[in-house]
Amino acid sequence: VECGAGTFSNANPIEKFVISVSDCDESHPTLNTDESYTIATHSRHGYIPSYVSATAATVYGALRALETWSQLVKFDFDCGTYYFASVTNITDAPRFPHRGLMIDTARHYQPLAAVKAIVDSLPYAK
Repeated sequence: VECGAGTFSNANPIEKFVISVSDCDESHPTLNTDESYTIATHSRHGYIPSYVSATAATVYGALRALETWSQLVKFDFDCGTYYFASVTNITDAPRFPHRGLMIDTARHYQPLAAVKAIVDSLPYAK
């Protein structure tokens, strides 16, 4: 496979990812911590993104932005480049001020390994 030979993923790889955080305080999050973020793709040719920027008010918003980006970006192993399918803008924030998960182990027994796997997968659902 030749890189840049007409395949969409190689036509314009993502050149950079710029992230801006307003407040770099890393103290534990509270119910009032702002976890909102914005991701924007920018292009040189109007429809194929060439770089991405993310803005967040806090480091926790930046973490959520990076998690979203990791779910959307693709990697071309033949050329060693990252790419994003289309130009887009994403603005996101938690619906509720808390994060939680209820596991009913009284009626539905779950082994400890399964509970740990569920907890480890929570960032994917943000």
